[in-house]
Amino acid sequence: MGWVCALAFGWTYVLAPIVAYAAKLAGSTVVLPVLDLSQLSPVLMGMLGLGVMRTYEKVNGIKAGH
Repeated sequence: MGWVCALAFGWTYVLAPIVAYAAKLAGSTVVLPVLDLSQLSPVLMGMLGLGVMRTYEKVNGIKAGH
């Protein structure tokens, strides 16, 4: 799931603008797909939150699940 979120954000904020710019320079009128990130954002934020929580536990010597 993490890779899906990363790829979706990568496409939306990095690759799609570069491809659109290159297509415009080439004179093409290609229409790129737009991803709806409203479904992926809560999943990604939840995963990042769990990662931060686990890091906090490790740094403070707390055992997982306690």
